Order: sequence, then C-alpha cells, then structure tokens
Amino acid sequence: MDLNLDGSDLVFIQQDTPGNGVSGKSFDDDDPDVFFYRSGGIEYMIAEMRYGIIQITWLWGDKQFDLSGNISVETTLEIAQSVEPMID
Repeated sequence: MDLNLDGSDLVFIQQDTPGNGVSGKSFDDDDPDVFFYRSGGIEYMIAEMRYGIIQITWLWGDKQFDLSGNISVETTLEIAQSVEPMID
C-alpha cells in the first residue's frame, strides 16, 4: 500500500514469510545504518538509508512487514508498532 501522510510518502507491505518464519533482507542502498529495536516481543530492524528514507522490517507470526518512508525513525517506528496482521 502506498500513501501520502502530511507530505510524506509511505510504502507498507505485508506478506507471508518464506520457510516458516525465516526471512532475509538485502538493501539496494550503499551502507545503510542498521539497528534493532525490541518492543512487545517483536524485534524491528530499522535501516536509515540515503535521502532521508527510513525502512523498518519485522516479523509477526507468519507475516513479514516492511514500512518505508521519508519520515523520522520515531514516527516510522510509532506507525510500525500500531500495525496488526491482516488475516487472509
């Protein structure tokens, strides 16, 4: 899902995880700053990339979530923590 929030562009993806909850991630960007944040039993991988783009990836059950946009780490993480899986 692509959306515009107060002038910021966001992309959100929910997908089934391959291999029973095992997932990998690669970045097209050169040397992003990557760190991890754990809250409520969920670990979020946060990448600060070029041009002010933040990407957060996390697993919840059998779903992988990716949220990216040109907003602050704090705002992106706040949005990510408000997400609940959509059941097929």
